[in-house]
Amino acid sequence: MFAGETDLNSLQLKLYARDLGLDTEQFGACLDTGRYERTIERNLEAAKKAGVNSTPTFVVNGVPVIGPLEVARFKDLIDFELGRQTDKLARDSRSRAGSNLTN
Repeated sequence: MFAGETDLNSLQLKLYARDLGLDTEQFGACLDTGRYERTIERNLEAAKKAGVNSTPTFVVNGVPVIGPLEVARFKDLIDFELGRQTDKLARDSRSRAGSNLTN
C-alpha cells in the first residue's frame, strides 16, 4: 500500500479496502462523504504541533519515540519512565516533609 503512496486516490483506497476485506460499502460511503475529514485534519494539526512528522511515532511520558519498537523495548522505556516518576515523587515528598519541619 505505501509503496504506491502517490496512488492514494479515492478509487485506489477503495480497492485497498476491498483487498483488506473491509466492508466496501461502508468504507466507500465514509470516504465519499468526508465524514471524518475534519477530525483527521484536527489530528494532523495536533501531531504537527507536537513535532510528529513520521509514522509510527509514540510519546511516552513526553518523550517522542520515532519508528517501530519491539514490545520488550516499549516495556523497558515505560519501566524507565515510571522509575523516573517514582524517583521524582519521592524527592518531592521528602522536600515537602522537610519544609513542614521548618514551618
